[in-house]
Amino acid sequence: MWLWPPLMQRELDKFCDEANNKRTRRQKKKLLPSGVSPNIAYTFPERYGGVPCLQPVDIEIVKEMLRDMQAEMDYLTDWGVPKEFSDRAAHALKILRVKEITLQNVWLVFAALIPYLTRS
Repeated sequence: MWLWPPLMQRELDKFCDEANNKRTRRQKKKLLPSGVSPNIAYTFPERYGGVPCLQPVDIEIVKEMLRDMQAEMDYLTDWGVPKEFSDRAAHALKILRVKEITLQNVWLVFAALIPYLTRS
């Protein structure tokens, strides 16, 4: 676990959820769906004059690509840092009793972590 990637992903997920579930105001002359949330228009395109445009994907090719990447994935954590570093950071966060990393405290947490991560 590292500070910035999970924090940014959480904020992006929150933004996407809010943006995709917010109903737009109705506009008569608009070509694209209006008066409905993007998620509803995407889920039921036929109701709004759209057509499904998803492209089929060969799942075997995806599985092969994931197998090819496995050696690298075994070395790295979910966020692309070595496991040793992630373990040290997680241990330091536990020592510092950090419960949650937010946009408001991330720089303070980062500064507090530096001494723990630079020790041999």
